[in-house]
Amino acid sequence: MTPRVHVGTPYTSVLVPRFLEVLKEPGPKRVALSGGRTPRELFSLLATDYRDRVPWDRLALFQVDERCVPPDHADSNWRHIRETILDVVPDVEAHRMRAEEPGAADDYDVLLRQLLPRDAAGVPVFDIVLLGLGPDGHTASLFPDTEALTVTDRFVVRNAVPQLDTERITLTYPALNAARHRWFILRGADRRRVFEEVRAGQHPAVCIRDPEWFVEPDVVG
Repeated sequence: MTPRVHVGTPYTSVLVPRFLEVLKEPGPKRVALSGGRTPRELFSLLATDYRDRVPWDRLALFQVDERCVPPDHADSNWRHIRETILDVVPDVEAHRMRAEEPGAADDYDVLLRQLLPRDAAGVPVFDIVLLGLGPDGHTASLFPDTEALTVTDRFVVRNAVPQLDTERITLTYPALNAARHRWFILRGADRRRVFEEVRAGQHPAVCIRDPEWFVEPDVVG
């Protein structure tokens, strides 16, 4: 299927209306957030300029991935979620990956099975997953040549990333691909090459099923 690409200046001009459209649907909405600057910018905007238009009481936030650091560490994805969203809208439901703990992946896997609805195959279903794209073609913390790329029986794993000499907690392809909406957010001319390569069938991000892309003009040239 040809990827759906939405171009806007800024990208939020096309993403925010789409996001609000999904949130208008009845029932709770479960959204998984990636680390990185761009998803944080979106939620910072929603928590300020669009605060009164978001049904925060029906929204539950989850993490797509996390570095194995304490939640107050400068590199913690959770810290950025807290600073941009939870400190502004403190009553929103949010679930942290306790990545500094040895059993973090197992615990989050159990959490998803308990809190999310399941599809016909028994996979937990998010309403939206918001994804970024690294210069090496990784998304979530699914890096090239790492073991998590082949996992099919778990929804959350601890993934060793030798090229960065670290480990990450990450959702797996089954969990990401079961989501109702899989949205990549991309900006910057430095992402143009890898964006073209993913669309040509390269890199881990190509395994995300039927995504929508919300990008700025410098990404598409």
